[in-house]
Amino acid sequence: MSALVELYSKPGCHLCEVAKSEIISVKDELGFAFMEIDISNNPELMEKFGESIPVIFINGEFFARFALNRKSLKHRIISLN
Repeated sequence: MSALVELYSKPGCHLCEVAKSEIISVKDELGFAFMEIDISNNPELMEKFGESIPVIFINGEFFARFALNRKSLKHRIISLN
C-alpha cells in the first residue's frame, strides 16, 4: 500500500515548517504522496486544530502532533510498502 502523508498547518507556524521539511526529506528518500492542508483557510479546521498544529496523518490515521520523529515516520512508511 502506498502512503499518503497529510500535514495540517498554517502560515507562520515554525513547528509546521520544521515538520514539512522533515516530511519532504523522507519523501525524497522513500517516495510517498504528500499533501499540506492550510487550516487558516477553513473555519472548521481552525476550530478543530486551532493552535494544536502541526498535525500529521498517514493514510487518514493520526500519526503525530506538534513534533515529528523522523525515524518513526520512516518506519511507518516502510511498513506500508
